[in-house]
Amino acid sequence: MDYRQIFDNLPSELFLIQDEELLEREPPFLKWLLDSGFVFVGERGRYDGCNWIYVSITHKVYVPGIPGRKVFAPIGNHAITVDEFYTIYSIYEKYSGLSELVMNREEERDPWLRNMESLTFEEYESDVKRGFFERNGYTPESEAYFLSEEAQNLIHTNYKGYIDPEFRFAGCEPAATASCLFMMFE
Repeated sequence: MDYRQIFDNLPSELFLIQDEELLEREPPFLKWLLDSGFVFVGERGRYDGCNWIYVSITHKVYVPGIPGRKVFAPIGNHAITVDEFYTIYSIYEKYSGLSELVMNREEERDPWLRNMESLTFEEYESDVKRGFFERNGYTPESEAYFLSEEAQNLIHTNYKGYIDPEFRFAGCEPAATASCLFMMFE
């Protein structure tokens, strides 16, 4: 993987961490990064007297700062401390492995595991919407299409088929409905 391409395309995904700890010969924070699965991707080692590094949580990579040169635009256009990074990282770790809009493991469960007859229309529509936007991405146009009469009719029809035991396996599940909408939108 070419990490430079990742960094070049992510102007505001990097945390800039500045801390006196980073002046140490073997900073505990760098050891923690490596122990936590982060990969060093710099072209050179660290510079003496440089107490800042850039870190991407998403790609689990880090690169040292270069004195006198702004290498990347950091999140929030400002540095944070090592302790502040630990706090932020712990928040993101809590959601590791979940879809971006899912806040806990219970919400992530497969809709097939729910009692289908008790699934409300709002829950069904929410599952369809999540699947549609995960495949298509969110744009004002895709939101408008999702709310269109054509899309809503399909969602209502498939919901009725999904909760009716006679039609349950006829492609009415939320993921199939989201796929249909995706193809119709294209």
